[in-house]
Amino acid sequence: MFGKSKAAPCLEGAEIEDVSRDLKQAVKAEDVRLGAQAVYFFQDGRRVYLPYSCICSADAMVMHEHHACCSGHSVMNVPKVLVKYDGGQIFLSFTDEEVSKKVENFINEKVSAVISEK
Repeated sequence: MFGKSKAAPCLEGAEIEDVSRDLKQAVKAEDVRLGAQAVYFFQDGRRVYLPYSCICSADAMVMHEHHACCSGHSVMNVPKVLVKYDGGQIFLSFTDEEVSKKVENFINEKVSAVISEK
């Protein structure tokens, strides 16, 4: 298992330098961390990162999910951010729609900055 300031790359071949420092300086948005070089999140119980250079776009949305365990078989609205990257996509879940929109904007600004540097 990784320590508090460590994370593994989500994509092989997409490693960044000094993950520990980037993660320590990252902005917290619920369980997601937004660093200068990558977005950090949990996948299969471990913290992983996805560099902005691999991300194509991020879109905030509200998805309707059925929950049988604690909500009496009702539908819940779950704010999510769909992050599309080279070779796939992931959903980052949040409890607040405003937070998901801020994360979407932050990621898209970082992706635009990476694109303009190229």
